[in-house]
Amino acid sequence: MKGDVVRSSDIPEAVELSPEVVVIFGGEWFEQRIYDAELHDFLRLASSRGASMVMVRGTTSKFFEALDTAGIIGFL
Repeated sequence: MKGDVVRSSDIPEAVELSPEVVVIFGGEWFEQRIYDAELHDFLRLASSRGASMVMVRGTTSKFFEALDTAGIIGFL
């Protein structure tokens, strides 16, 4: 499918976000940043640009909590 993989230990750059992009968060990494305002900003931006987001491992409820805090849950 000719996809590119970009690994980052920080909040990813938002430049390339589009409906063709899938952002995969590691559960442990995500759960350490669940209350980070910068992460919430990224989640809102990724959602508004149509990017898909997935968390691998970790607690699913924490992922939904962050989406809710970012104000995205109502748009799903």
